[in-house]
Amino acid sequence: MKIRLVHILNNIDGERETKSIENISRLKNIGIEYIQQITPLYEGNAHNEIKPLTWNYPEHNHNKRHYGNYSTYKQAIKDNFSEELDALIVCECDTYLELSNEEFLQEIEKTLNFCKKYDTYHFSWGGYCSKIFHTDDEYPDYCLVDRITLAHFNIFPKNSRNFYLHKIDNFGWDAADIWLNEMIQSGLELEFEIKDPIRKQAITQKNFSKQIKGVSYLDNMLKGEDINEINYSDDVEEKNNKIIVEYVDGYAKVTSEKFDIDNPKILSFLNIEKNHIDYSSEITNALQWSKTTVKAKEWKVILGEYSVIVSEKFPKKIITY
Repeated sequence: MKIRLVHILNNIDGERETKSIENISRLKNIGIEYIQQITPLYEGNAHNEIKPLTWNYPEHNHNKRHYGNYSTYKQAIKDNFSEELDALIVCECDTYLELSNEEFLQEIEKTLNFCKKYDTYHFSWGGYCSKIFHTDDEYPDYCLVDRITLAHFNIFPKNSRNFYLHKIDNFGWDAADIWLNEMIQSGLELEFEIKDPIRKQAITQKNFSKQIKGVSYLDNMLKGEDINEINYSDDVEEKNNKIIVEYVDGYAKVTSEKFDIDNPKILSFLNIEKNHIDYSSEITNALQWSKTTVKAKEWKVILGEYSVIVSEKFPKKIITY
């Protein structure tokens, strides 16, 4: 899987953001491409100059922070949802993920399979809804919903890419969660028309991510909850197998720094440009290394059911499981 996670941040030295960065950035160790999008708090006046989508609901009390919330989400999706991704994840600055690395890999695979089954566009690990439309015995913790409240940890699978990139510049603004809902509910014209919008959004019935307690940028109110801190560092360093994938002068190099010799896996190197497997081998012991025989602009390295892509732009990835 090739997954990019964009972490929307404002003040990386603040207590909540520091804790969130520590918690989310460790996903780099399991092959997730982690990007920090650091944007100062919005101080402009666009929220007064441009009517929000739900301007006729005065209880929403739109302000400049809501506009900033929307614009940073828009930028994150527009700048980062590239074609090669299996999913784009966008999370907020006070997000805390209560999953170990191993649990994350298991749940993200299940989430993407669920999205493929129902052609879902937007899956939240940290939101709630007013109405559940459909549950599935194969995925008892997941459900299709009418709308999603909160925008802390959102997953956009690759089947939604054309939808969002087509829609994003031709739609109004609102707080991020409302904006995402309204895009789905409005449907799309031409080939992107959504005939059944209730099938496009889903959540976990038990949230995997929480909002770290503190004063919200949006309305200056105390929000969030106490988090169950997890010892996720042990997952990588002590419990998990660790495979380092590097791009060096056009070659892909793999080193098995830590490996369970009782559970060997097939390692393959795919030249993406030529769609050709350079070669495959079996990793059977720790400290073993392998390297491609030819150069390429981009390599997809496949280890059993796991995969990462390395290139000059992204020269190092780590697979742990």
